[in-house]
Amino acid sequence: MDLYGLPEPEFVNLAGIVRTKEETVDYYYKSGSLDKYQPVDSIEVTLQPGGRVYRGNTTMYVDEYTPQWSKAGPEDYYTNGANNNDGNNRNNGFYLFDSLAYGDYTLVFDAPGYWKDSVGITVSGSRFFQYENFFLVSSVPPFVRTFSPKDHESMHPAWEPVILEFSHTMDTASVEKGLELTPHNDLIMSWNIDNSELTLTAAGDTLDVETSYTLTLKADSVLGNRSQHLDGNADGVGADDFVLHFTTSPKDIYPPEVVDFYPPRSLSHDDLQPVISFFFDEKIDTSGGDIREKFALILTSGANAEIPTVFDMYISDNKTVVSLFPTEELVRGYRYARYAYEGIRDHAGNVTTGDQVGSLRIDDMIPWYADTLVIDHFGPGLTGHWKQPKFSGSTVNLLDGETSANDSIVNHASGSGHSMEIYYKFDASAGSAFLREWLDESSTQAGRQFTDESILQAWVFGDGSGNLFRFAVDDAGGEGTSEVSPWYPLDFTGWKLLKWDLRTGRPATGAMFRTGPWTAR
Repeated sequence: MDLYGLPEPEFVNLAGIVRTKEETVDYYYKSGSLDKYQPVDSIEVTLQPGGRVYRGNTTMYVDEYTPQWSKAGPEDYYTNGANNNDGNNRNNGFYLFDSLAYGDYTLVFDAPGYWKDSVGITVSGSRFFQYENFFLVSSVPPFVRTFSPKDHESMHPAWEPVILEFSHTMDTASVEKGLELTPHNDLIMSWNIDNSELTLTAAGDTLDVETSYTLTLKADSVLGNRSQHLDGNADGVGADDFVLHFTTSPKDIYPPEVVDFYPPRSLSHDDLQPVISFFFDEKIDTSGGDIREKFALILTSGANAEIPTVFDMYISDNKTVVSLFPTEELVRGYRYARYAYEGIRDHAGNVTTGDQVGSLRIDDMIPWYADTLVIDHFGPGLTGHWKQPKFSGSTVNLLDGETSANDSIVNHASGSGHSMEIYYKFDASAGSAFLREWLDESSTQAGRQFTDESILQAWVFGDGSGNLFRFAVDDAGGEGTSEVSPWYPLDFTGWKLLKWDLRTGRPATGAMFRTGPWTAR
């Protein structure tokens, strides 16, 4: 037209896709749009004025070679494969009207099983192709499309919600009015954004365990968004109840799980004899055989080989911590794997069916220590040189405390048969609290000296309290002020090596306690 100087044609081509929001497909309407609404089949689109009709449902071709428009009858504008040769439904929802004069029109959309609907449009010279997509609403009575738990499910976790997905947008007030749970439990009801999915959660966090329930939606009360009564058995005819039977599980139905490892999984670790710990989410049962055989530390660099370890197990916060203590130093730069083998049982009889594994790499930059000075191995006589918690005048808001030797929580790789246990209880109502544990300055341990080229280390068995720990030392040639390390949060359970590297700079000095919230223990 530009070449020959012709005017633009004064007509518009109008097309679109008719879909429904009540069904989805496994592809996107537009790539990456997350729009998967299903096209409507067997549509009939009427254009007024003019009475032009587009019938669509299957394919742009009547057969392999004949385009659909060649079969148009005198009463139809297009017949999109209405009598195609293979009877397959192409799920395209497409319609098309071309050569429309500029002006105002009404499109009327109709399809079996959907409410008839219409939209007014204006076509003009602003666009040669104009698109008008449309959504139809199903006229089939609403039904429960999917539900969890399944009917007659016998092991539904009592703490998991009941979820009902409806075929239509629902009248939420009528659903909540017509819903009954027997035996009765108070329920919290929440809907998704288009009111087609209902989540029922027990107001008390969980239903009763090992209890048979019946959930009923009464059709005489429950309505869809166009006032149609519920079709409880999904047979296409409304006005029958939906009934769901299920039984809740016992309180514990899951096998014990390793929720964390120490040292952390997949990270390089900077100690040659780390305590290898497995942290479970519950207590494990040790009555069914040698639990020791279920755990191992394996060298995976080169040929696999099991590292000899001492086994120990602890209960903290009603959960099991298993620790392996290597009896030999690990190798810088080598990789290892920590195994909790299948067959570990909890006290409810649930058994793990697979191995739980955490990788470990020993850092190849760990210093080669020239010498090791043991300040204190915390033997049974430690009370003779460690003061009781209330001794220090700088201890603040401590309600109770006691220091004692413990021979049940021991780092077996350290050569010591004891540890020092510090029991303490802070005032929960106080704004800050601090416990200063003194080593008697006249003791042999207090007289052991080291330089600022040293690394001060302590194995600490954490209680998970989140309280803070730090080292404090006196400089024999200083001004009498204690020098302190950074704070280390006790946000872990079990053994962990805490280090203060004095080579990285001068130790900090200053206030000996930290203000802020504290957990009373």
